[in-house]
Amino acid sequence: GQEAIEQTDRAFIEAVREQAKAISQREGQVTTDDLRRWAVSNGLYPKHQNSWGSAIKGKGWSIVGYTHSALPTNHARLIAIWKWEG
Repeated sequence: GQEAIEQTDRAFIEAVREQAKAISQREGQVTTDDLRRWAVSNGLYPKHQNSWGSAIKGKGWSIVGYTHSALPTNHARLIAIWKWEG
C-alpha cells in the first residue's frame, strides 16, 4: 500500500520527508503534527491521506516516544515522536 502511495504522491512525500529530517536535526525530534503544520503553511496537501505515513519511514528513523496529537482533526490520538539518525 505505502509503495503505491509513494509513487502516486512522490513530490509531496519527498518535500515532507526533507522537512522531517530538517526539523528533527534542528529540534532533536519531529512528529506528524509538525509536518502537517509545515505543509499547510506552505500550501502543500497530499493526494491521499496515507501519504503522511510514507513521509517518515525507512532506515535512519527511530521512534523516541509517543504523544497525543495537538491537531483538532486528530482527536488527541497517540502519534509517534521520531528522530532522524541518518
